[in-house]
Parts: sequence; C-alpha cells; structure tokens
Amino acid sequence: MSLTDEQQRFIEEYLVDLNATQAALRVGCSSEKASAVGYEYLKNWRITDKISEAIQSRVKRVAVSQDYVIEKIVDTIERGLSSQEFEELTNGPLARGKGRKFDAAGILKACELLGKHLGMFQNKVADEHNDGLGEKRKRAENETDEELAARIKETFKGLLSNSD
Repeated sequence: MSLTDEQQRFIEEYLVDLNATQAALRVGCSSEKASAVGYEYLKNWRITDKISEAIQSRVKRVAVSQDYVIEKIVDTIERGLSSQEFEELTNGPLARGKGRKFDAAGILKACELLGKHLGMFQNKVADEHNDGLGEKRKRAENETDEELAARIKETFKGLLSNSD
C-alpha cells in the first residue's frame, strides 16, 4: 500500500521542523485537528519509515553524525569550563557588552537541533506535545555567565572526569 498525496506532503513538511502539528497544518488540516492528525501520522509505520529514510539521507548529505554532535557538546562544555577562557570572557575585552562573546547556549542549542534530527534525544511525538524544557530555557536565559558555567560543570562533571 502506497502513501497518499497528503501523507507524502506531510512527510515533506515534517522534515522542515520535525513538528507534526505544524506539518499537518501546512498540508491543510484545521487547527482543531492538526495535533491529532500529526500524532496519528507519526504512529503510521509507513510514514515513520519514510521520515527515517529522509533523515538518514540528509545526514549522509551533510556528513553529520551522533559522534559529531557529542564532540561539539563536550568541546563546548570544556571551553565553557576553562577557567582562563571563562575569566577572559567575563572580565576581559570580550565581556558582556564589550564585543563578541562565547555563546555556549547558542552552540548547545544548535547541537540540540542536530541531535533531534538524528533522533538522539527523546521520542519526537512526546517531545512535540510537551518537551518540558520551557521553564528550563527561561531560567537559562536569565542566568549569569557564572551561574550557567557552574550549572554546566555540575551537570557534566561525571562525563568530563570519565573522558580523560
């Protein structure tokens, strides 16, 4: 059994942002039904197989792997925790408002997006309906550089001590 034109369009739209509700809206579902339709489409193994194939094809085209994402996350953490670099960023010429600053949050967000495309983090359906990160993101946006560095260090100290 082949996919309908609407299902094929859903797959194409889903690949834009990995958001089933938005994809359903873009293929013509009403706002009242879009979430349910998107959820149902993601339960259809034919659709999820095609999505997986498309994501794997994209991964090959751009040469991004899970190793790449993890390497960038660890590199970002290590750079963020480097006391000399952190000191320069918070007190030196690159301090807030004085020029360009190391943006760990931005780099980690980019890695998160790549990781989502690779299916590394959590169930995409559950993630779409309630990612549970809204409050954490708000808190992180309001943290000082020192608070962010301390939280990153605490969160990842086990990982960093095992990487030696």
